[in-house]
Amino acid sequence: MEQTTTTRDYHQDRAYKDAAPAAQDTIDVVFAAVARVTSPDRAVEVAGDGRLKCLITWHDGAEYQVTLNPDGELLRLFRLQYTGAWEWDELEGRDVPAEEWRTVRAMTKDRAGKVLGPALAGRPAAKSWTEAAAR
Repeated sequence: MEQTTTTRDYHQDRAYKDAAPAAQDTIDVVFAAVARVTSPDRAVEVAGDGRLKCLITWHDGAEYQVTLNPDGELLRLFRLQYTGAWEWDELEGRDVPAEEWRTVRAMTKDRAGKVLGPALAGRPAAKSWTEAAAR
């Protein structure tokens, strides 16, 4: 997977430039909505099937992933969560907390959803957000 950080101007990154105009619009809205409540760590990742992942790190370190299809429809909101297990990290030489991406079921009640939902109102991605938020 190609990863492009957005701590600089992500509009110049290949992942963003190669995206469909509707996807670019959705990425812009997602990043603008979270800009006031997150750290500068925002990135766009392109999966092999063309899906886009907007990776967001909150100021307190919580990590989110908003997945879009190539046309900019929002598919899922994920949060990186501690699983309650530990795993051996070869680089650190010690056990570290095991984490995995978990789907945020009630997106509209999650803190990321409370920011993103209103920002997407009236945008092309609003319909897909409403559908995804109910899953």
